Order: sequence, then C-alpha cells, then structure tokens
Amino acid sequence: MASNPIRSFLNSSRTTEKTRVFSKFPAGIIALSLAFGVLSTPAFALGKKKVTDFSGKIIFSGDVPLNQVKDIQDDLKRLHDLTPGPDAPAMSAWMQELLGIKKGDGPELELWLRDRVRYILGEDFNADHSVFVAREKHEYLNPFLMPVVEEAPLGMTPLQTESDGRHAARLLTESLSPLPKIFNGSGFSDSGAVTVMSNFGSALYFTGKINGLLVGIKIPGAGEARVVSPRAGIIKIGAGLFKALVDAKDSTGVGDSMSRLSTFFHEARHSDGNGASLSFLHAVCPKGHDLEHINACDRNLNGPYTVGGVIGRHLTELCEKCSVAEKEALRLSYLDSFGRVIRVTAADAQPRHSLIYYNACLKFLSEPEPAPKYCSVLSKLEPAPVDFDVDSRPWDDSPEGSR
Repeated sequence: MASNPIRSFLNSSRTTEKTRVFSKFPAGIIALSLAFGVLSTPAFALGKKKVTDFSGKIIFSGDVPLNQVKDIQDDLKRLHDLTPGPDAPAMSAWMQELLGIKKGDGPELELWLRDRVRYILGEDFNADHSVFVAREKHEYLNPFLMPVVEEAPLGMTPLQTESDGRHAARLLTESLSPLPKIFNGSGFSDSGAVTVMSNFGSALYFTGKINGLLVGIKIPGAGEARVVSPRAGIIKIGAGLFKALVDAKDSTGVGDSMSRLSTFFHEARHSDGNGASLSFLHAVCPKGHDLEHINACDRNLNGPYTVGGVIGRHLTELCEKCSVAEKEALRLSYLDSFGRVIRVTAADAQPRHSLIYYNACLKFLSEPEPAPKYCSVLSKLEPAPVDFDVDSRPWDDSPEGSR
C-alpha cells in the first residue's frame, strides 16, 4: 500500500525544523541566521525533567536551555506584575475589542496569553523523532473550509510547497524579524529575516487537517500531547528571540522582556481562527516592502502583527522602568509590526495561491482510504480573481476546537 504523505514526513529525517525556507539565500547563510542569539554553552546543559513557569501553567520542554527558561519566567512575572498607574494612557477601545479584554493589566493579559500558549520548545527541538500519528483518521471541525496559503510571485518563491503541509504551515506561522546583515563566513550579505518564534502547534494542526489525521507530539520532560486544536499552544523558540534590544551583551533587561512578550502575543494569535481564518496564516508581503515576496505580513486587521503591535505599544507605554533607548527600540519594533499589516490589496496585486491542497489531495488517489472532505471542494478554496482593490478586514478569531 502506498504511504500516506503525512507518514512520510513523520517517519523521515529529510527536513528538520532547523531548515530555512527562503530559497533565495544560500544554505550556509540560512543555517547561520538560525544561530543568531543562541546560547548553547555546557553551563546550561539540558535537563530532562519538566520545568514550569512561576505559576505552573506553561510547560517548558526539556530541550530549552535553563538560562532561557529563567529569562522567559522573568518575562511572564513582569507581565503578571504589570499595573497601569493613574497617569498611564487609557487603553483604547480598539485594543479592548481586539483582545476581548477590559482593563489591560498584567493578570488579564497573562490569562489571554495562557489560553493560547501551553508548551515552549527549544530552538533545536527535534521534530523528526517527536511527531507521530496519534490517529489514522480524524474528523476535523469545518472539514470543507481551509485557509488560503499564499505563495510569492513566480520566480520569487521563498515558500517551497510540500504536499504534507508541514513546511508551508511552519513558515506561515513564524514571527520574522528583519536583520540588516548576516555573516556568511567570508563577509556580510543582505538577508531578509530571522525567525524569532513559531507556533509549532498550529503548524501541526494544519498538517493533520490537510491529511485527515490526528497528529501528536512527544515533548521532552512533559509527555505526549495530541494536537486537536490550534489552541494546543505549542510555541517554538527561534534564533532571534534572545537578540538583545539595546545592550548587545545583555538580553535580560526589562525592555528585552517587553520585546519578547509582544512576540509571544504575536505567536499566541496563531492559536486562534477557524476554517478560512485558521491560525491567521501570514500573507506574502507586497512589492516594495522590506520583506517583499516573503510570508511575513498579514492580510487582515486583527492578526498576529496587529496583536503584536498593539501589545508592544501598550507594554511600552506602561513600562516605567524602561530606559529612553529601550522605549525607542520598542517603538520601532511595534511600528514595524503595524507596517506588516496589508490594509488594501490592489487589483493588480492579488495574491498567488499555493497548490498545497491540490498536491495533498492528489496523493490520496493511490490510497485505499478516502481523502479529507475538503478535497471534494477544491475549486472553492481558491478565491476567484477580482478586478478591484480589496480592503482588508478583521477575521473570525474564534478557535477551531479546544485543548
């Protein structure tokens, strides 16, 4: 019997989580970009026991270096202790509506985050030995509805589509930070972006849904988790997360915490959405953007970059202990997030849609079991071309399934 496409990627080591997805950059540069900000000295040997944060609700994988565990614990503690003073700027009605919150203080924001983040994996987490098929057949909610997966224009394709969906989903749920230069061994060359974080749980859920299987994951020190919803909340640390905000030698300051927290909220948004809005997949940035032709923008008004920007601005305004330099760096960061929101898509710049669903469904022609239900409505998954400008709008953020 021919193998199911999901089984191929789950049982092989052809593509690891360390593989970059930007084909325009040489492999050496790509690999080195992943190493930025990583601390892997023997002093921080990886423990196997379960480590939780100060309230015991977020679980760190055993492969997360202990210094990074401590830094993130400190970040969450600073979030929890955040209290708007009498002179603090009032929270906007837009932020209240965006996040469904009332006060915007630390405990309320922390609760919002914990609803969407459950596990934290290390940068070097080995997916090839940890992801498995938990159930051969699984009935998903909204089985006929799938999100649009965008690709760059022909000839400029950083997204290398794979039929199982894992590669594409990981790219589309990554938080990318622009880096001006990357050392390639013999000099410096321009680069587009470095991964700061990725919502690995959403990528696994998408992978399972596209193949009609339930995917599970073995998390060192925490046991197994079945990914029955994007709200599984499995977040993977990227190379850029611990890049210092101001002081190149220290990424433990309060400003660094605020920066990482805004990234956490960005990734947490990928745990939301259902059907066509599932996981709030990123769009290809338009021509002229600093990250043009890369899936590092949003084609909606309430997605990850909007959430990260709004939270970044809110945390900056409330950060009484941040220095002037830290506040300016944070301001530039949240402005960059807002700059990733595509508010209008011109008629002559409509996105090119990936063939990922077609490729996945073709695989089932040689399978004895039936294809996922969305395969019967493939023509409806791709929006019809339009000859007018399209305004972006908020997407449905209610989650598909639950933990």
